[in-house]
Amino acid sequence: MKLYDKPSKELMDKLLPYKKSIENIEISKPISHNKKLYREVIFVKKFTKNLSVEPENYMYIDEDDNIVEDKILCERLARIFYYMDIYLNEEKGSILAALQDEADINKDKNDYESVLEGLEIIKKGHPENIDKVTYVIERLPLLRVKTNEKLKKLKAVIEEEKEKNEYFNERMIEVLHPYYRQVMEVNYEKILLIGKGKDYYSDIKNKADKKRRVNRILFNTRHNEKLIRTNYLLGYYNNLLKSYGNVLSMNYNQYMRTLDNAGMKMAANKMYLLRNNVMKK
Repeated sequence: MKLYDKPSKELMDKLLPYKKSIENIEISKPISHNKKLYREVIFVKKFTKNLSVEPENYMYIDEDDNIVEDKILCERLARIFYYMDIYLNEEKGSILAALQDEADINKDKNDYESVLEGLEIIKKGHPENIDKVTYVIERLPLLRVKTNEKLKKLKAVIEEEKEKNEYFNERMIEVLHPYYRQVMEVNYEKILLIGKGKDYYSDIKNKADKKRRVNRILFNTRHNEKLIRTNYLLGYYNNLLKSYGNVLSMNYNQYMRTLDNAGMKMAANKMYLLRNNVMKK
């Protein structure tokens, strides 16, 4: 479900004074709050449509397209829109987009098996620390299946709530949050598990790439696909830990507290980026 789109011509004309020339404007689907409808306006730099970039600024409008000036109300709306993006967004990169069908699960399983075979090939010449990474790879498929089951349940409850509610609202957040927590609990397990190999991924990744290049020179390409997959996956884990490495220093309670407070924190951040003033020409 696409949550943001171009505004109508009438609304665009009204918002143009607030827009910089280097920006595009997108308008969210409406949410319901205290029996009124509101939408979030985001100002995004042009030429970044296919990149994962945060909006430059935010604005909130009511059902009559009037700009919301009340900062307390804006902050509350910002929190609701944060959760709407989590629960209703199904575009690439969203939490619901991570839900896999049987074919995807089987493909993942085959990929993990291929990486394990790649590690065994490297181990014959460079055995140090391979077993520590093998330990991680062997256990990740079960966590992926566990995540998928939690996502299926979350998705089912989301669909039930969409049937009951014409527009997203705060009550839906309270209903859905426990199921979201369950998904993110498994995510916490996954990051901790991947973190066990953090000191070894770069070295083994380089060895996989070196082995592949040597094989190519010797015209022995039989295992190259496995080595390529090993190289890619360990590089992916390195990048993942760069983004989520701070989780490794958190205990379970700290992680869940951060998760529970994320909506309020994001709303506060959006208030620093609130744009309610006409832009100077």
